[in-house]
Amino acid sequence: MKADFEKIIRRWRLNYVGPLERWFGEAWTWWVGELAAMLPEALRASLATSRQQTFLQLSGSEIVAFHGSIERMQEIGRVTPGGASEALRVPAEAGSVILLLPPQRMLRKMITLPAATEENLREVLAFEMDQQTPFTPDQVYYDFVISGRSAAAKTVEVELVVAPRKQLDELLDSLRALDLAPDVVTARRDASSMYAINLLPSDGRASRPAVVDRLNTGLAIAALLLLAAAVALPVIQKRLAIAELEPRVASAAEAAREGSRLRENVEKIVAGSQILVRKKESAPMVIRIIDEMSRVVPDGTWISQINIEGGEVQLQGQSPAAASLIGLLEASSSFADPQFRSPVTQVPRSNLERFHLSAEWSPPGASAP
Repeated sequence: MKADFEKIIRRWRLNYVGPLERWFGEAWTWWVGELAAMLPEALRASLATSRQQTFLQLSGSEIVAFHGSIERMQEIGRVTPGGASEALRVPAEAGSVILLLPPQRMLRKMITLPAATEENLREVLAFEMDQQTPFTPDQVYYDFVISGRSAAAKTVEVELVVAPRKQLDELLDSLRALDLAPDVVTARRDASSMYAINLLPSDGRASRPAVVDRLNTGLAIAALLLLAAAVALPVIQKRLAIAELEPRVASAAEAAREGSRLRENVEKIVAGSQILVRKKESAPMVIRIIDEMSRVVPDGTWISQINIEGGEVQLQGQSPAAASLIGLLEASSSFADPQFRSPVTQVPRSNLERFHLSAEWSPPGASAP
């Protein structure tokens, strides 16, 4: 009976609780943003300051400290492990100290597991560690994030993050020696967020005092009361703002369309006028290439075809000593990197060799056509 009851609870949690948790999380984030926009500027700045933290990152052999939020961090100092601890001091208002591991010091893997494993997910991941990673459970510190659930397939998507225990212990010992013991060990997910994990060993995590929990509970209740009191205000304000801005937006859109039409006409006129200019500028360059070729190529060598593509000049023809052309072109200050494009062949019943070579046209102070 107990096993059947537990199965019903797990199925109910998978089908209903998981989606509701995600929905309420998104709704909470949106309402907090709306309420924050209504607060006075000074209070918003004070709240932003209270959320600032200290971040530690590795840069070569140095440990660099930043202060601020994950989106906006300002460097406050750096120190080399083994150096003086006074070289870097964390501000009193620093908040939590977070160590951001570089990607090469951790391993991430997406794992699909049966939904029934969610209750004991940490133990299941430890059991699967040597199957999913090159490590055993006692060789790593690990944490995980549930990234999705499938009620139809009865599975849960888990993002597993592991870090070698020995390397992380050595790094944490170095930080503690510098009086920089972190509260959280995680990594950046992207430029503006980090993983909701903590690879810090459980025995090394600072315990939260009960007063902090009570304060958080009180703040949550106060926030819910404010939400209930101001539920209609943001919607009304937005509608009034939209009604006021609609005529301005329509006028600006018409002006933008007119400006776009004028810009397109100007671009067409400019493009048409530049065609002749480009043709005129390219003609002297071709003449200069042919003139230089006449100086470099020795008598007895016949050029049957010249192709010019960008800065590359390709030559095809016949010569009594085709191999010597490479040296002649290298000696010229107007050609660079001469090379044969195909093997040199002997012209039947003659002392001439057929060649196909290329070189870069780069005379001093000039550009390719």
